[in-house]
Amino acid sequence: MTFVLLGIVLLYVAIIFLVWQLGKLSKENKDSLLMIQDQETKIAAQEDHLKKTLEIMQDLAKKMHIQQEVLDQTTARLNQVEFQNAELVRILQNQQSSH
Repeated sequence: MTFVLLGIVLLYVAIIFLVWQLGKLSKENKDSLLMIQDQETKIAAQEDHLKKTLEIMQDLAKKMHIQQEVLDQTTARLNQVEFQNAELVRILQNQQSSH
């Protein structure tokens, strides 16, 4: 009878231990799920941030391209004006020499 009683007590202790471990694992699982959800939220926020940053960079690149085109046009016009000024100086020098 003592062995049966001892067996029942050991079985009861083993069941309590298993229930305690199951509860502990369940809590750890919930904590892990919360951490994963938090990480997924952070990742989504970072993806949105990167997407917006890329859009800003593309917009800046377009603006810089337009500015470069304007600068190139301005440089071409300045070269044209310098050429015309040189022609005017040459014409004026020719007129002065012929008088």
